[in-house]
Amino acid sequence: MDTQGIDSEETDAKPVSESAARKAPRKAPISAPAQGPAQLRVAVGIATVGRPEIVVETIARLSNQTLPPARIVVCSPTEKDVAGVAEAHPYVEILIGPRGASVQRNAIIDALTDCDAVVFFDDDFVAAPGYLAAVEVVMRTDETVVMTTGRVLADGINGPGITLAEADEIVAERAETTERFKGYAEIFGGYGCNMAVRLAPLREHQLRFDDKLPLYSWLEDPPG
Repeated sequence: MDTQGIDSEETDAKPVSESAARKAPRKAPISAPAQGPAQLRVAVGIATVGRPEIVVETIARLSNQTLPPARIVVCSPTEKDVAGVAEAHPYVEILIGPRGASVQRNAIIDALTDCDAVVFFDDDFVAAPGYLAAVEVVMRTDETVVMTTGRVLADGINGPGITLAEADEIVAERAETTERFKGYAEIFGGYGCNMAVRLAPLREHQLRFDDKLPLYSWLEDPPG
């Protein structure tokens, strides 16, 4: 999916190559999402640990989305990990539970009983303003799509890291190319820093991320 964003601080994730993201086009570009009650409810889920200041700033940037998230759910192992989130963003729902990317994401999925899809962002990911709107239109217009991932413009894992301010500048510089959804293509797997999952199949088939991976999961662990 050609929705874009920045994985700002250095993380454990690895980038998806553009060649992988571009192979096997499946559909021509489709139109921007229509406004109104036909829209799907798209939530944002963030699994975090040990970076409360960054989480606060990352959530603040979600206010730039052209389609506001239906809900924002953050899951952390301790209250210390999300210190300041409730005060800065009282509308955000905070879950406290065992540490581990899979376990924390599963807790978020279980909480979203009234949503159609969830976008998992890393706690330092800065998304282009049209990101959630693009996810919504893909999920709404093509029921065969159960997972999407956006194209990463810059990835802090490839160097010393990217500050949130630098990420903001990169997104702003690319505003002309990121403001309009252009279409989507099949890829190998979802990049954990920014991936969306349709929730109905997960509920129907009782699918979750593998909680046997105690701390970290990446392309080896799509919901299944």
